[in-house]
Amino acid sequence: AARDGLTEMARISTGTFDVTDIVQKAQSSVRGKTGFEALAALASIHGLCRVTELRQRSEQVLHTFVSHRLFGATHFSGDGRVVARRGALDFDDPAAYESALRAQMASEHGTDVDFIVRAAVWPALVVMISENRFRERDLVELAERSVIVPRGHESLVGKGLFFGYECDFASALHLLVPQLEHMVRCRLKAAGIVTTRIDEFGIEDEKGFGPLLDLSDAPVVLGESLMFELNMLFCDPVGINLRNNVAHGLL
Repeated sequence: AARDGLTEMARISTGTFDVTDIVQKAQSSVRGKTGFEALAALASIHGLCRVTELRQRSEQVLHTFVSHRLFGATHFSGDGRVVARRGALDFDDPAAYESALRAQMASEHGTDVDFIVRAAVWPALVVMISENRFRERDLVELAERSVIVPRGHESLVGKGLFFGYECDFASALHLLVPQLEHMVRCRLKAAGIVTTRIDEFGIEDEKGFGPLLDLSDAPVVLGESLMFELNMLFCDPVGINLRNNVAHGLL
């Protein structure tokens, strides 16, 4: 029933605006550059989100639109599953308010990511592909020089990057998402943080991406902005949730 209900939902538009200048600026940032210089320019098109600004913007939405105080909200996955619910917003209930605020931040972040990809990353990638030719070996060598790629994982990371460069994004995601999770795990381990859990029988397992980001010391190592981006992109059910969608075959 939930899946059928998705087909009945209507898209709400708040208007359009011209993104020509943004597209041209993104394309100019990579045009005429060669090799890894062009790749570095592509990777630098947009930085991490500013969490404080995103929080303020989301709070303004919650305080401005009365619908949040009158109605609750239900969040659906792409296949129709209910992944989160909240009741009507109660400003006197700190836990409920924080839950609603996080959901609004996830919504704002998802909109930002969609816009950045369409208006900047994709147009720049098209220009870079037209002007440069990378071999898989080139990107494996890049991974070998990286300080964040764990030893022994260079081939998989390089292959994933190459798939992305070839616009085979499905293959790129299935390789790079688990590799990124392991990069975070190694970064936390290097800082002395325990990333495993031991069950009642003494069996020790590595924690998944979400539990890793829930560790109390993780923000100290990764920083607030990167923590938020990783959660929204890969782990949070009200975010883009790539890690779980890839791991469970839901894409």
